[in-house]
Amino acid sequence: MGKKGSLSEAQRAQIVILRQEGYTERAISERLSVSKTAVHQAVVKFKNCGSYSDCTRSGRPRKTTRRNDILIERCVVKPPTCSAKKIRAELGETGSRISRRTNSRRLTDEFGLKSRKPARKPRLASAMKLKRLQFAKKYKDWTSQQWSRVLFSDETTIQQFTSRKRTVRRPPGTRYITKIHIANHETPAECDDLGSDFNPRNGRSILPRSRNHHEWQKYLQLMKEKLELHMAVHNCEIFMHDGAPCHGAKIVTDFLKTKNIKLLEWPGNRPELNPIENFWTELKNRVVEKHPTSLPSLIKTIKTSWVLDMPTELCRNLIESMPRRIRAVLEAKGGHTKY
Repeated sequence: MGKKGSLSEAQRAQIVILRQEGYTERAISERLSVSKTAVHQAVVKFKNCGSYSDCTRSGRPRKTTRRNDILIERCVVKPPTCSAKKIRAELGETGSRISRRTNSRRLTDEFGLKSRKPARKPRLASAMKLKRLQFAKKYKDWTSQQWSRVLFSDETTIQQFTSRKRTVRRPPGTRYITKIHIANHETPAECDDLGSDFNPRNGRSILPRSRNHHEWQKYLQLMKEKLELHMAVHNCEIFMHDGAPCHGAKIVTDFLKTKNIKLLEWPGNRPELNPIENFWTELKNRVVEKHPTSLPSLIKTIKTSWVLDMPTELCRNLIESMPRRIRAVLEAKGGHTKY
């Protein structure tokens, strides 16, 4: 039988009053329907403490000293990737024998340093931060309506076997069940360099690109065939592409000038400001959920997800987030943001 809860302060007060009136502990026990032991303890507690509330309890002795706690925090503040197991080993060198679980509790409960997955962001040099900040300052007053006049473009690669989730929840002993483990393949099928134009008015339009589209000749041919048409369809006035070498080729630049196509100034390492990056993530999640089994199946799945699973509303919401993205870069002084 489990241990029963403590008596309330009101019950203890009744016990003390009845005992002072001359009732025996057994009589009080029967009258209040509590054990005789509880009655006796309530009387003794009042005599010793003069109070009906619980006295301060010592509890289990603390395993770590204040010096140990400082060492634990110091171990992870300098290198934040330090694990609880490694901390235990480092403290062991000082003669302290503390379990990994105790280290985890100290870091999580007392210092607020819970183990989390690190964000994956591109490395930023000081010069790049300055460019990002200058870009944000230039466009900080742009509205969502102005951003809707920009035709964003980007490309990506979608693999057949890709894990979009890094954790699973499972019962003990089920690590290797087929539906739980992550499938892998030595040479997974992949759809290389899937390109897209992106705008909230009519959603998105796919630009199938060749494996060698990074050659400026291929890119120029693609621009001649598709760009003007898509600019007209989406009613856009400005075109955005990143700093890939083929994009900056002189012949490509001259073509855009000849067609009077205005370019959005776009410094490198700005994936969080291109809303297509979020669009790619959502598309890849949808494709992985359908478990394509071959390259033809992968291509078919991408097309199906593109048409049926990616609503225009998503495009609109992403474009409307552009002013918030710009403000976030300003607040971070050119550094990384949550986007």
